[in-house]
Amino acid sequence: MNYVERLALEIESRKTQLRTLQTKNATFACVEIEREIEMLKSELERYREYETHKTHHIYTKKEN
Repeated sequence: MNYVERLALEIESRKTQLRTLQTKNATFACVEIEREIEMLKSELERYREYETHKTHHIYTKKEN
């Protein structure tokens, strides 16, 4: 399992946890889980951009 897959699974896990907490009206815990989800999403986006840049850099020729 690669890093992107692990992040995606962690996000899904947190979303499930959030839904469970919402049914129990655990407001403070929900806020914390929402923050973690946003942090994981931003890390996933950052990593995808990094991978795209890395791949693009490898396959582009330098202009002289």
